[in-house]
Amino acid sequence: MRLLTAAEQRELDRLAAEADLPTRVLMESAGAAVARAVAAMRPRNVVVFCGPGNNGGAGPNGVEDHRYSNTAMKDLALMLMIYANRQIVDQTGLQGRYDFELRWTKDEANAPADGSAPPGLFTALQEQVGLKLEAVKAPADVLVIDKVERPNAN
Repeated sequence: MRLLTAAEQRELDRLAAEADLPTRVLMESAGAAVARAVAAMRPRNVVVFCGPGNNGGAGPNGVEDHRYSNTAMKDLALMLMIYANRQIVDQTGLQGRYDFELRWTKDEANAPADGSAPPGLFTALQEQVGLKLEAVKAPADVLVIDKVERPNAN
C-alpha cells in the first residue's frame, strides 16, 4: 500500500471539495476500505484508535455516533481518553467483550437549544451504556520519552 504525501492529500481534499463530495461520504468510504483490508488479514482482535481531528468528522451540530463491536472495557477506556481529554482507567472489573452504540454531542454549548441533540459524553455513557465515569485518583501506567533522535545511516 502506498501512502500519500501531505501535498498529495491536500490536492485530493481540494478536488473532493470542488466535486462537492460530502466529508461524511469520504470518511465512510475510507473506513470501509480499512475494514475490508483488516478483515482480509483475519486478526483475532482489532482495536482502532482515531482522534477527533479537525476534518469535520462529527455529524451535524457536532454529534458523535460510534458503534463498538467486540470491545473490551480496557479498550473502551483508551478510546474514550481521546474524546474526554483526560485519563480514563477501567475499574469496571468486566472481563467480557461487548457490542454497543454511543451517541453524544461534542460541544454541548453549541448544541441546538430545542433539546434535539444527544447529551454530552459522560451523560451519554451512563444513559446509553450503563457506565459511569467518576473522578478518582487511581494508578495509571505512564510512558515517559525523554529523548528522540533520528536514526543514523547504519
